[in-house]
Amino acid sequence: MFVSLALVLLLAGSAFAVDDLRDLKVEKARAWTPPAEDVGKAMRDTVYVIGGADNPFTGDFQSSGGGGAWNGFTHYDNTAPAVNHWQVHTFHMENLHGNGAGNQGAWCGDMFPACPGETEDGGYGNDWGDGLDYWGTVDDPGVNTSVDIEFWYNIHTEEGWDWFNVNIDRGGTWEQIEHTSAVFENVHFTANVTFLPVDYVNGNEFHIQLEITSDGNTSDIDCLWPGSGAVQVDDISISGSNGAVTYFEDFEGGTLGNWVQTLPQGVGDFTQLWNNLGDLDVCNSNYTWQVAFIDDGIIVPGVGPSECVTWCYGPNGWVCNFTGGALGGPDDHLHNWLVSPEL
Repeated sequence: MFVSLALVLLLAGSAFAVDDLRDLKVEKARAWTPPAEDVGKAMRDTVYVIGGADNPFTGDFQSSGGGGAWNGFTHYDNTAPAVNHWQVHTFHMENLHGNGAGNQGAWCGDMFPACPGETEDGGYGNDWGDGLDYWGTVDDPGVNTSVDIEFWYNIHTEEGWDWFNVNIDRGGTWEQIEHTSAVFENVHFTANVTFLPVDYVNGNEFHIQLEITSDGNTSDIDCLWPGSGAVQVDDISISGSNGAVTYFEDFEGGTLGNWVQTLPQGVGDFTQLWNNLGDLDVCNSNYTWQVAFIDDGIIVPGVGPSECVTWCYGPNGWVCNFTGGALGGPDDHLHNWLVSPEL
């Protein structure tokens, strides 16, 4: 049996550092003189949870050569979803575009057990933000490109709360050209979109996204909204001017083709190794390698640096991010995990 220790940072703007985990000890000490019959018993026991003589660098975050090292520790941003639920499936695909039984398409959903009153498994869950993205290339990024989009879809979501969106990337800003909720079947979607030169990404590409978003409750996973959701999509056609190659995908090959699963951005993982950090106690500072969650403007691209206002505890006056990180909202806070190796 293996266990791990996890240090979790849940904050909007405060500091924490992991310092010399090798010295973490569990101690038992008696505060009285033992009776004569107990003189053979140990007065104090020391248990090294991490580190110790056998593996002295495990919790010190440094190598034998003195450089910074993770030594088996891992870290991640717990606000960033880890799973995308878009997949090729036959679930509720038979009616799309009249393709019949056995038809395959792109489904954003999962095979959750049937809720009471349902006769089949399958549906969608809470707190989803799953994208299915397509990038097309143009010949001349200096001129406009007219793009036609066409597909068929079914949707079964909680009306007004969980949505199917078709998004267009306007140079890093999403524009919704479809925003649909509730229950509809075999919807024929068509749109013509003009991409301007300022809209292109990666130099000469236009970017389209199919997206499912759901709120924190009421879905197939909690059986408060059982159904056959969230969305099924089939027979997607993308064509355009300016050299854009016509692309058609019916998913009968069993893959998502040129469509790519994407996940929404989290607040950000600010976990990194630092040395030479100062201390409020001028008589007792630790300048060895440590873990800290300081926003230096580099660790999470496009964010920060976060500068101190009243308490300047970080290097160069940098502190933990307090502005929502990569999401930037007033309710978006850091939720970074630091996890030990198996013990």
